Formats: sequence, C-alpha cells, structure tokens
Amino acid sequence: MSKSNRPPTPQSLFTRIAPWYDFVNSIASAGNVGRWRRETAELIPHNEVQSILDIACGTGGMGVALRRYHPRAEIVGLDSNQAMLEVARKRRSSIYDLLIQGEVEALPFEDASFDAVVVAFAFHDFHCSLQSLTEVCRILRPNGIFACMELSLPTDATTRIWYKRFLKTLVAVRNSLGLRNQGHVLDEILNSPHSSYLADLVTASDFEALSQSELSKGIVTNYSFLKGGAE
Repeated sequence: MSKSNRPPTPQSLFTRIAPWYDFVNSIASAGNVGRWRRETAELIPHNEVQSILDIACGTGGMGVALRRYHPRAEIVGLDSNQAMLEVARKRRSSIYDLLIQGEVEALPFEDASFDAVVVAFAFHDFHCSLQSLTEVCRILRPNGIFACMELSLPTDATTRIWYKRFLKTLVAVRNSLGLRNQGHVLDEILNSPHSSYLADLVTASDFEALSQSELSKGIVTNYSFLKGGAE
C-alpha cells in the first residue's frame, strides 16, 4: 500500500473562510466543482437508497448534488466545524433533513443506519483513517454504498509533471505574498498520495471496490465501494 504525506487542513482555516468557502471552491476548481459533485452523487444507485449520510458536509455543496439525484432520500449532513455548519443551515436548510455537528471517528448514529455514505474532499483530513472507515462500515447497512471524492495528482506522467510545476509556481507566489496559511490547499494537492492509496485503505477495511474514475485529467478522483453482505 502506498503512503500519504498529505497535511490535513487546519480546522481554524475552515472557520475563517466558511462564509466564502463556496466562492473559493468555485474559483479554485475553475467552475468544475459542481460537476464533480454531481458525478459523485451518481455513484449511488438512484432507486436503491432511502438514507444518505454526507460526512464532512461543510457548507452543503455536496448535499445539493445528492438532493438532485436522490430527491426522495433522507439526507443527513455531519461536520465537525460549527462555522461551516452555520453556513449550511443558512444556505441549504431545505437540502438536508438534518445537519449535525460530530466527528467521523465517533459517528453519533446507530449501527446500520444508512444506505449510503458520501465523503467529498475530506478523507485525508480525518485524524484516523482506519477508525473513520470502521465507523463508516458500522453505520452502513449491509450492501451499503460508500462514495468518496478526493483531490489527486494526474496519473499520466507528463500531465502530472506540468501540473506539479504549475502548483509549485502558485506556491512560490503565495509565499512571496505572505499568504502561506491561506493557500494550504496547494500543499495538500502537491502531497496527495497516489490514487491507489485511498482505494487500498478502504478495501482493506471490509469494503469491495466498485469503481474508480479520474475527473478533469486526474486532478480529482472519485471512488465507490460496497459494504460486505448480509449480517
């Protein structure tokens, strides 16, 4: 299994940028973040889920995509950051059936509570990935779906070289402007593990891999996994 040296995003940064998080995401993704979320939402079978947990829901952007493709499902959003949740409650209260503060390492739900779990741009921020996966598995029903989307580096060698050069140029500009802390996401992307890292970690935790696809030439990867069968 490959290793990850990617630094987690400080929660203090999320607190500071919460009111502008949606705008920053749109600019940083060149307007693609909505499409990426929709493609991840489509990994969950349309007619086979009644309840979905959006872990690290942030300001609720992923919830918008989930509601579009699963209009009848109960959608619950969970995040550890109160400032992000406050924005979600103001902007997306009609999207979620429930928004709750909590930690993925100790999910406040009964066993087998959800048909699907989604994590978007947050897996590498979990303090303990293995404990988090244990909790995801616990609250999923048998044959439940775990869908995940993460920033990544292109797998094509030439594309990856040019993309990393571009990112390093942005890092140099950021540092020269004294904005090292504000541009933390650049450090995260540059230190992203190979896309196989997440897949290997999840499949080693009682999940079966269903799909893995690169979006926008590999700068984002989405995955879907199946929890093992009947209890």
